[in-house]
Amino acid sequence: MERKQQFEETVMGVPSLEHVRERLRRIPALRLLGVDLLALEPGLVRLRLPFREDFCNSMGMVQGGFVTAVADAAGGLAVLSKLESGWKAPTIELKINFLEPIRGSVEAVGRVLRTGTGVGVSSMEIFLEDGTLAAAGIATYRLVGPTPRGHQ
Repeated sequence: MERKQQFEETVMGVPSLEHVRERLRRIPALRLLGVDLLALEPGLVRLRLPFREDFCNSMGMVQGGFVTAVADAAGGLAVLSKLESGWKAPTIELKINFLEPIRGSVEAVGRVLRTGTGVGVSSMEIFLEDGTLAAAGIATYRLVGPTPRGHQ
């Protein structure tokens, strides 16, 4: 790695997480949902899904698929925050337990439990605006390394 690139990716010993921010900006579904990045640290991502009536089911609650999408993104981005730029982490398994009805905006928190040579695992928690835990889950992501330059 060139010195300049190394300096740009690490500032005073703290790895840059710009590649994770960029990945988030490139996810069309999250842009469509209006998801905001609240926090980003190595191994931790907090995302906010704003409430919209068109996200609701016939019972007036946010449909679980929208919540699951944001939880999955938080978990996957948390895994990417532990890896260098260029890695991908497609979901290979995901489980969410819904604990409370969701009728407003939520915060999804993804925390890395482990990254290995081939997979990463994250836990996800979904909180209501008052801090109540509304859903919890776990996901496994396949770790796909960067393609060497000149290879596709």
